[in-house]
Parts: sequence; C-alpha cells; structure tokens
Amino acid sequence: MSDDEDPEAALRAVRLKFVSDFPAQCSSLTQFIDRTASPAAAEERTALARLAHRMAGLAGMLGLPSVSSRAKELEELVLSAEGALLDQAAAHEAVTRLRDAFTQDLTRPAPSWAEAPTRADQPRVLVVEDDPDQQRLLLAALRQSGFAVSAADRGDEAVAAVRESHADVVLLDVDLPGASGLDVCRALRLDAELHLTPVIFLTSRSSSADRVAGLTVGGDDYVVKPADAAELRLRITHVLQRRAAAPVTDDGILTQPVFLSAAHSALQAEDAAVALIRVPPGQTAIVKAIVRDVRRRDLVGRYDDRHMIVLMPGVAAPAAVEILARLLAAAGTDDAPLNAGVTSIARGQDLQAAIEQVDEALAEARYRRQPVVLYGSRAPREADAPAPARIIVAEDDPDVVRILDSRLQASGYHTVLAFDGQQALDALRANLPDMMLLDLMLPRLTGFEVLAALKKLGGPKPPIVVLSARGREEDVTRAFDLGADDYITKPFGPEELLARVARLLR
Repeated sequence: MSDDEDPEAALRAVRLKFVSDFPAQCSSLTQFIDRTASPAAAEERTALARLAHRMAGLAGMLGLPSVSSRAKELEELVLSAEGALLDQAAAHEAVTRLRDAFTQDLTRPAPSWAEAPTRADQPRVLVVEDDPDQQRLLLAALRQSGFAVSAADRGDEAVAAVRESHADVVLLDVDLPGASGLDVCRALRLDAELHLTPVIFLTSRSSSADRVAGLTVGGDDYVVKPADAAELRLRITHVLQRRAAAPVTDDGILTQPVFLSAAHSALQAEDAAVALIRVPPGQTAIVKAIVRDVRRRDLVGRYDDRHMIVLMPGVAAPAAVEILARLLAAAGTDDAPLNAGVTSIARGQDLQAAIEQVDEALAEARYRRQPVVLYGSRAPREADAPAPARIIVAEDDPDVVRILDSRLQASGYHTVLAFDGQQALDALRANLPDMMLLDLMLPRLTGFEVLAALKKLGGPKPPIVVLSARGREEDVTRAFDLGADDYITKPFGPEELLARVARLLR
C-alpha cells in the first residue's frame, strides 16, 4: 500500500505539521493572554480557549499526551475566568508548562504509526539551513518521511557537504553565511561530478523575482517557508523521479518535464482535453499500447511511477472520455484494470489546475469502479455495488478532519465534510446521512445547538456521535439529553472510533 493510500500517512503528516507549528502556536497563545488584561476582552478569551481546546484534542490523537494534558489545563483556566479577569501570570506559566511538556513528549518513543517505513535504498537529503531550530525540525520531518538526512549550516561548506554525503537531493536556503544559496547552486551546476544533483530552494523569500532567480541558476524547485512536511516529501520525490528519467523512456512516453513543456506550447494554440491514467506498476505493455493507439499529435507523458498523462489538442472532454474508454478497454486486462480522469482545458490556461481536476476525477473513477470519469460529473454506481454508508463529519479543525476523513474513506465510508454547525445542519437536511460525527465547539452553531435544532425538528435522524475534548459530566449528560447516541472524548484512537461507528451502523 502506498503512502497516499495508507490512512496512517495522514496521521504522520498531521503529527509532523503539529510539531513544526508548535512554537508558532505557543506564540499565539502568549499573544492572546497579553490581550486579556481587561474584563471586556471576552473575544480574546474565547479565541484563547478555542486554541487551547484544539491543541488538547489534536495532541492526544497524535501521541503527545503531556501536551494534551497541559493544553487542557490552560483551557480550564481560561474557561474558569469567564466574566472576570484572567490570571495572566498563571496563564503564562501554563504556556511554559505546555512547552516543557512538548519537549518531554518528543523525547519519548513515538507511536508505531509515526515512523514511516524506510527502504534499503532510501534517498539521501542534505539540508543546508543556518537556523538551528528550523534545521532540527526539517531533519526530523524528513527522517520520519523515510529519507536519510544530513545537514550543513554554511553556504561555503555546502558543496563539500554534498560531495561527502553523496546527497541525492539538496534542500537549500538562500540566505546563508559564507555564500548565498544562489552561489551554491551555481557552483553545483559547474561541478563535473555534482552538476546533476537536484536542488530544491527552501526559503522565506517569496517574490516572483526571487523564484525566477532560483530557477534561473539551476534550481529544480522552489518552496517558500513554512513548508508542509507532506508537500515537501512529494516535491523531493517528484524531483528525484524527473532527474532519474531520460527525455523519452523505453516505452515511448515523454518524461514529465518534456511533456509539460510540449503541453504548454500546444495550449497556446488551441483548447484541449487532458487525462490522467493510473497504470499498475511494471505494465510496460499497457503503456506502449496506449502510446501506439493515440493520435500522432497527442502528447503522452509520465506523471510519476504510477500515472501517465495525455493531452489531446482540439478534442472536447466528452469525446475524450469515449476515446479513452476504448483505449483502456483494449489495453487493460482483468488482472490490470485501468482508470482515468478527464477534464477540458482552454487555450492559454494553466495546466496545473487541470491536473488537479483530473486527479480528482481519477479518484472518483477508482472509487466508482468506472474506467473513465469526466471531472464535474459523477459516473453511476454499478447496480450491484452496495452504497457506502454516508457520514457527515462536522469538525472545524482541518487536521482532525484530515485524519477522520482518511480513516473513514479507507474503511469504505463516504464522507461529507462540514466545518461549522450551520453547514452540518444544512447537509443533514439536504440528504439524511447514515451517521453524523459532531464536534461540540463549532463556529456559527455549536454542537449543542445542532442537536437542539434536530430535536426540535423531530422526524428521523441518523445516529450522532459527539467528538469533543469537553469531558465534563454535565456536557456528556446534556449531549445525550439532546439526542446524541454516543460520546467520545478527545483524544481518542481512530480504531476506537471506527469500532463505534461500525457498531452504530449495524
């Protein structure tokens, strides 16, 4: 199972992001505390409590129990001051204990799922970064993503470090002591042994002029800090794949850089259809069959090791669906079924937006077990395929949503996401789901208000599982009185949640 199909990958990505963002989150807590000097600062106290509440729930799910406990203490301190002045000294001391708890949790063994599986031939990444805190976080994130890592903190030592570490890719800051990142990249491109080493600039410089300068001196990619760990892992992987490939491979397919360049030129002249095709690994015969059967003017490129991308100039998307359905039926086998997503792209438009659309359509095709799906339309489900249970996830924390959505979909459920109470209520009214997972601290309408509205409406309602970091007896009792069917206190294990969901849906 690949990382993007492994539900534990979502947990790893959220944990890495939480660890990376923790110092900034603590700074936000401190700023909110400083703004609560007057009794009128109710909005600041609410924001402070909400941030502490979020940290408590998420940290517990991510294997950081001390952080979760200390964040709960801060939340209770703030809530107990409602209508009165917050004890700022006590609140600042709570943040100090929270930071200490973070350090303590990181010294403990990480949960088994937090360590990404490594390979014997894991790529070697050299991080050239002079800020010790950022360097430490980057090394930890990359190590947990399955890379072998090393570091340098000066530009004038970077080339030697690349040579000594045998780095497969270099993450390079621009502002470095001794020599700038731009100078380091120029030196690598002029080195007879190291000129093909991929370089990804990772810097806080974000202007278009800075990006152009980095790519002009030979950078393979340019990422602006702060970088999401999962995105950084994908960018490193894609850069390595592009460098490893020749312009045209043995199966006649263009490499990604050549395809993108040719597609850009073709789209300056006319509209086109674009398709992303998922091909099982090692199926060279299938790839050759598709390359052989498309038109001569069509472009066929390798997007990554599991996907090929096709640009069909002058073809409308519905027609491309029919063409590709015939191609895939002829090229695929029962043991190696093929799926594709298709969309249209207008002349002169950005290809990247279309790639995101076909990726979404491809996911729909695989889920619906249809050979080809046009973006924006849902292919009918097979008559004999049972409809998956439909679950509304009402949660405003995007990291928690990501974990829940990944776990539920991996278990065969169809999810509908709502990020506030009103969205949840509207989604439930529009199409009665099989279940709702409901956080209590939601914007617009709280979870309690959603439950009260459903109780007032009467009529059928789905099983409702409350997910909340509020574990006080009065909260639990109130939720059940308003019609909740189960109550899970954060932090909770995803396997426990799935077991409770399955029990209620039986």
